[in-house]
Amino acid sequence: MKTETHIYNIIFYIASTVWAWQVIKGSEWLPWYFGGDGDHALAGANLPFYQSTKELAVYGYFCFGFRIYGLVNIIFFAEREGDFAEMLLHEMVTAIIYFQYLSSNFLPIGTMISFLHDMTAIPATMSKGAWTTTWWKISAPLFIFNQITWFFFRLYCFPMLIFDLYNYYDFTSERS
Repeated sequence: MKTETHIYNIIFYIASTVWAWQVIKGSEWLPWYFGGDGDHALAGANLPFYQSTKELAVYGYFCFGFRIYGLVNIIFFAEREGDFAEMLLHEMVTAIIYFQYLSSNFLPIGTMISFLHDMTAIPATMSKGAWTTTWWKISAPLFIFNQITWFFFRLYCFPMLIFDLYNYYDFTSERS
């Protein structure tokens, strides 16, 4: 059953990453470290009254649905393993974060974060999936590739996004 779950997750993460890129490429707020040429400060401009595209919102709700599936699955259907409490907490926090970014209309910021998390999940899930098959020998190179993408996107790009938003956007100003 684990192999099928990994295949399903790989398909989701690839589809989600490709879809996100199609939606966000060329955005005025997509910074260089995400492959864009936009101004990172614009990701927080006019929040929570940001006028998003329909595609950006639909992408967010699609990803939110996948996270709700993960939460429901771990509570009611998944086999309880030793890391159940940690995974339950992870799924709960993820669902809450998605709900908050969608309901608060923080779509540019939330979409960039979703994009980088789903993109780095591809090699991680492929490595775990390969380990459960007769192709287990390719698991190690996939794991190494995962560590490289994890380092760049989650340990460089994600903190850069947080740093840029913290330093260049005033979340406390009053709106008239």
